[in-house]
Amino acid sequence: MKQNSKNKVDLKDLIESTKTDTKKDGDLIRRWEDALQKANFWRAMFLLQLPVSVFALVLAAVIFINRNITLNVPKAPLPGTYAIQDVPDYEFINFAINFANLVFSFTPANIEPQYKIAMRFLAPTAQKTFSEYFLKQEVGIVKTTSVSQIFNINPFKIKVQRDKNTVYVTLGGERIRLIAGKETRVSEAYTQIVLRTFPHNNLNPYGIMVVNFKDLSDSVD
Repeated sequence: MKQNSKNKVDLKDLIESTKTDTKKDGDLIRRWEDALQKANFWRAMFLLQLPVSVFALVLAAVIFINRNITLNVPKAPLPGTYAIQDVPDYEFINFAINFANLVFSFTPANIEPQYKIAMRFLAPTAQKTFSEYFLKQEVGIVKTTSVSQIFNINPFKIKVQRDKNTVYVTLGGERIRLIAGKETRVSEAYTQIVLRTFPHNNLNPYGIMVVNFKDLSDSVD
């Protein structure tokens, strides 16, 4: 009787053990199925991306082979003097604007060093007149009266005229006069800067220089 009871207990444990193993096997099968689905998904993605990648590489190769590169290289300075017609307008405009900023925008503190720099923009024939009037007279007046001036150039009021070997650059804008830091007058003003080309150098690659200029006035003429 005891032997039969023991056999029943062992049989029950065996059944329970079998159930546990079956459950573990089921979980393992589900994991394999999930892994297989993921593998199939990534394989499908690879197969879809492969032709796209190949097409992109072929397209890039075609564009690279058929590319057309255009380099705009400025004309190299040549020995001697440039002819007026070989120098573009913007070179004359930039030169004239830089000169005008030095001469027509100043304070008592910086007027003298600016005028000395402006001397370098002038042709030898114009340097003597500029030195006698602007450096020797204008500088003293500005320092004594504490006058400052700002000339704001309007890019829409710039005009370039060419006449044989001479270029005339007209600059228009707003002139602001100040005394002791207080604004006293605002008016429209114009200047005309006359330019020619001379033997160039490293500091002045086109050899542009000022041969004459007009002081600021309220009219173009």
